[in-house]
Amino acid sequence: MSATVVEPTLELRDVAKSFGPVAALRAGTLVVDPGSIHALVGENGAGKSTLVKIVAGVHRRDSGTFRLRSTDVDFGSTAESKAAGVAVIYQEPTLFPDLSVAENIFMGRHPLGAGRRIDRGAMYSRAQELFDGLGVNLDPRRTAKGLSIADQQIIEIAKAISLDAAEAAALGNALVQARALGVELPDLAAMRDLVARPHPPQRYLPRPDTGIDAAAARLQRQLTPA
Repeated sequence: MSATVVEPTLELRDVAKSFGPVAALRAGTLVVDPGSIHALVGENGAGKSTLVKIVAGVHRRDSGTFRLRSTDVDFGSTAESKAAGVAVIYQEPTLFPDLSVAENIFMGRHPLGAGRRIDRGAMYSRAQELFDGLGVNLDPRRTAKGLSIADQQIIEIAKAISLDAAEAAALGNALVQARALGVELPDLAAMRDLVARPHPPQRYLPRPDTGIDAAAARLQRQLTPA
């Protein structure tokens, strides 16, 4: 009896991208199998961010193969990538400081009530459900101003989960797994401590058809003893 062939969740092969005469990425190849975790590691200018931005729909590749769940794709915008279930959480959060945490999560997608007014009760309730699923303690009603970078990154994760993006929905659990393996990601260390502290089993667990791709641009220690 032959083994079942599992198709990659994400597949990029020989992808290239140039900006004028500058080649930002040459022959970029990345294959993400279902349920797998990857780190993109390299020096500045190696093409890590360019590769991630191609997946996110920020840039379009010049050449090469780009497949998502066995389908050829060529995202022309971030909206197209999000609609396909891709979420990218960047190292530097981009929140509106004078808006509430919940408003930042649902920006442009606020739940509406009677008279098409924003249903703040539903918005705060949904935001709280997202934080409960991640096992973190954040007040959806407080403004984003003054939040730590770690808390802002948690909000970015919650925002991605609220879009039902498969990759982001598994990130919290992946950080727990990474910590158990002794992997240190300095830029996410504080966020990892929030997500990975003891609490009931994660609500957002990896689905069998998802993968996670962590762009660790400043990974200083790859493995340390557990």
